[in-house]
Amino acid sequence: AEGQYLLAKVAADEGKTEEATVFAKECLGSARLLELRPNRSLIDCLEGVGILSFLVEKNRTEAETLLREALSIAEKEYGKEHPVYADILTSFAQFNKITGDFERAMQGFDSAMDIMGKKVGRGHPRTFEITLGQAEINFQRGNYNSAVASLLELKELVGNSVFKKKNIMISVLIQLSNNYLMQAKYRKAIHVLVEARKIVEARGDNQKAYHGTILQNLALANNDLGEHEISKNLYAKALAVEEEHHGPEHANVGLVLANFGLVVAEHGDRSKAL
Repeated sequence: AEGQYLLAKVAADEGKTEEATVFAKECLGSARLLELRPNRSLIDCLEGVGILSFLVEKNRTEAETLLREALSIAEKEYGKEHPVYADILTSFAQFNKITGDFERAMQGFDSAMDIMGKKVGRGHPRTFEITLGQAEINFQRGNYNSAVASLLELKELVGNSVFKKKNIMISVLIQLSNNYLMQAKYRKAIHVLVEARKIVEARGDNQKAYHGTILQNLALANNDLGEHEISKNLYAKALAVEEEHHGPEHANVGLVLANFGLVVAEHGDRSKAL
């Protein structure tokens, strides 16, 4: 069960969500057979299958049912003040964020942070994803200054942590750029995006989905600063990354094409834009 869970995590981290779902469901099947108390494997697998069920199969009902089961088992076997319970609250909050229920998502993140703050401290690596989730909801609500303040604090914590969570750092930098773009602070956006791009290139992750997002945000910022040729080149690179990662029919590819077309139409050949 633990091996299947780790395989699912690796596949998910690599963006192979369908493969991750297969491993996670195998993990869940194995974990349900274990006569362990507490059964952490079962909790982890329920959590993983719950999130992936929605991301891959768009099955909201199954996802919520599995996450509720994980939360119930965590409460029964660990109690409501345990970090394991907080971890499931965080995953449930992520699910609510993805489905657009920002009120419930923020309540979940806040509750998880209260537990973690008491048990491990608010600056502990186990709180990083919670802070990231809170910042994203503040962004969705238009609370850009609040989001930026928490993201800058998180950026420092991640940078100083002995646990080098590069994916978290990339997410922090991308979220910072999103907030700066909405505030028309284009040079600040470019600064954090260049930092994120260096991390991606140093790891050889040039074809990962987040690299496409970095390139798109760089293109948008440069276009708004009047650097139209740079913007078009960045959109072309973003398009190649998204097509490589998702395939030519994915919604992300359509979004890049639409934005690329607008830049070309505004500053170049309208027929090519069409």
